[in-house]
Amino acid sequence: MSSQVGANVQRMARIADALQHAETDLKDTLKLGAVAQWHEQQCIRTLSKSLARQRDKDEISEEQKAAAKEMQARRAQQIKELYDYEMAQYERELASKGLVVYRQG
Repeated sequence: MSSQVGANVQRMARIADALQHAETDLKDTLKLGAVAQWHEQQCIRTLSKSLARQRDKDEISEEQKAAAKEMQARRAQQIKELYDYEMAQYERELASKGLVVYRQG
């Protein structure tokens, strides 16, 4: 009868060890799941931020191109006005001396 009692105790000890091992594995799995979920969220946030930065960069680039185009148009207009003013002034100086600019056309 004593070998039977020892066998039951050993069996219960093995079951307890197996349950303890399973509980440890479960805790480790839950921790890993939490870390994986956190990491996934961080990746999503980083990707979202990088996409937002790329969109902002694209918008800034478009604005710079539009500003450069507008500046070129303004400069061209200012140069035209300057040349017209200088030509008119030159013609007035010539007219004051009794001379004119000959134009073909």
